[in-house]
Amino acid sequence: MIHLTVYRGAQHTDPIARDEVSWDGLCTEIEALCTDEDPATDKRDLIAFGPYLLKEGASRSAADVEVMSDVAMLDVDACDLPALRERIAQIRCEAIVHGTPSDDPDAPVRKVRIYARLDGEHAPDEAGEVRDSVAAILGVAHDPATRNADRIGFVGRLAGTPPRYVERFHGAPIARAQLPSVTPGAAVTPSSALARQPLPEPSISRPSAAYDAASMGIIGALGSAENHRGDAGGGGLHNVSGAIGGLLRKCGWSRDQCEALMRAWLDGASDSVEARVRWACDAWRKPSSEVSGMQALAAFVGGDVSAAIEQCAMLPWRARQGPGIVQPQHDERVEDDDEGSYPTLKRVDLTVNPDPMRYVIPGLEIAPGKVTALQGFANAGKTPFALLMATCVAAGCKFLGMRTTQTNVAYFDHESSPLTQERAIRIRHGLGLEDSPPGLHLFNAQPFSAELIRDARQAIDDHTIGMLVVDTYSSALPADDSASFNDSSFRSWATTLGRLSSETGVLVMILLHETKAAGGAEGIRGISGHGSLAGALQTAIALAHPSEDNVARVRVSCARATRKGFRTFDIVWSDADNPDAPEGEALIATREKLPDKPVDTATAKDARDAAATRAAGEALLLAMPRGQAVSTATLMTMGGESRSACQRALARLLRAGLVIYVHPGRYQITDAGAEADAHARATALGAIGGFQT
Repeated sequence: MIHLTVYRGAQHTDPIARDEVSWDGLCTEIEALCTDEDPATDKRDLIAFGPYLLKEGASRSAADVEVMSDVAMLDVDACDLPALRERIAQIRCEAIVHGTPSDDPDAPVRKVRIYARLDGEHAPDEAGEVRDSVAAILGVAHDPATRNADRIGFVGRLAGTPPRYVERFHGAPIARAQLPSVTPGAAVTPSSALARQPLPEPSISRPSAAYDAASMGIIGALGSAENHRGDAGGGGLHNVSGAIGGLLRKCGWSRDQCEALMRAWLDGASDSVEARVRWACDAWRKPSSEVSGMQALAAFVGGDVSAAIEQCAMLPWRARQGPGIVQPQHDERVEDDDEGSYPTLKRVDLTVNPDPMRYVIPGLEIAPGKVTALQGFANAGKTPFALLMATCVAAGCKFLGMRTTQTNVAYFDHESSPLTQERAIRIRHGLGLEDSPPGLHLFNAQPFSAELIRDARQAIDDHTIGMLVVDTYSSALPADDSASFNDSSFRSWATTLGRLSSETGVLVMILLHETKAAGGAEGIRGISGHGSLAGALQTAIALAHPSEDNVARVRVSCARATRKGFRTFDIVWSDADNPDAPEGEALIATREKLPDKPVDTATAKDARDAAATRAAGEALLLAMPRGQAVSTATLMTMGGESRSACQRALARLLRAGLVIYVHPGRYQITDAGAEADAHARATALGAIGGFQT
């Protein structure tokens, strides 16, 4: 995962968030920020972040940076963009490039920021050296004043400006061990010249020797195949074989290389060698992002052994690296005798309508497909909410006044808490049900593993399950797999559950912890580990306390909609005397519609800000010369003493079309702006009929 320290703008030294996102999550966020218009008119007010982890409670300073992320951020003020594209394509590195706020798309050289992915984190005192080296590999001269560890980058589209240039490049991370040594301030060979230089011939002996060494290391770490049989049927050996195949697939091995290793390891095993080899090689019938990795292997052989095996499996990839060059992992297509068949692609028939979604609770838009998430901070009431939903669905009764489609429910309690059983019974009494619905099945569940997924499938078949609840996702992750919380493998089990949902038609809901600062207000961004998990989710429901003073009230909102989503509402939990319930109290949930928003009665500060905005806007329209472009700095003096009022006024005038953006940092009054009457100016600046809006 990539550490990010986020700031509200250049003038703020205290971070507003410390986040962890996947590479895909970072790129998606940058693309959105470059596309979506921000109300700010000054780049210093744009959201900014640095790819590093700042010490808890510290203000921005290089001395307080704990670690630099596996990303090199470069500011390039004179970039030959076509040459940079050619160079990135040549070395096949993973990167994303976007224009800075002062970038001119029509200029022969561009002002851009480059985020190049590395294969590991680095120390803060290495930040400058790493950026110099990555700039040398890419053939760009980055700003020497940006070598400090706490460097931040402004990301966003200023009000009234066109979307920023942004472009993502796919490949592999740059190997830090292969970064060249560069003297600070030394001349850099430009991208255009580097792109014309031939790459070194690929080594044959080094990778071949590396595969031999890796195979020996993996076999040595595993020990005898007979040690993994587990049971009389050899189920343990079968599972280990599949997990090894998935790990090798992720590490760039070919199917043939996997087969050779498996045969060498299984040599002498009593039986079923071909079945084990075939099971391991089945990993090449799926996209590499969907096969199991180290966390699955760790469930069978332990965390230490699986970590050693992963290090061995990565040796051939490291051996393929040339100086300063990265290469994508090998991805071999499975042989298929059928013409026009693609193992990693499934053709969709566009001549027929898809099957309609089978909503379990139409009012919440939850249905089988991908995974549904129920997110919230600790003690937000996720478990009671999920138990109430499970009970209502199993009983076929309304859930908080919303119709349900009756189906049997399996509830996997991965925390194995006796409170879960107690709450389920109290909730059932609160619903007025004498007995537990026969279709509700509560299980204390072990962490995720291949065996657990197999048992889940069997339980689905045995009990005709239509809904599966996982409480909670973080508790279900294998305990000895610390990587599950820190990299893209965090998503792998959710993806597995999504496939289970698609294949069986069962609605799968996972309970997710949310960061404390989010409080349900940031959609799926609030989920711990969300950067890698977002793509696995179909629907997300967020729970939060509107006020920490009243924990009985919970606000329910739609964090990700399947189609249109649902309106936010509150539920209030209360106890009711019931001698048959545990502790003599039933648990009741009451749904309350949120009151309509009252008519805006602005505070004194709001009124002052609105008046200042209108005064600044009037001053700008009167002072701006017709037909001439005016710089942002000049506009800030034209609008009066309040810079913030000038910025708000400029943003409103841009939206109204009375002022236009001409080129970086310059604006011009339009004919409509020069000829606007008092009513038109008042409307643009937010005052209609004498009332501020």
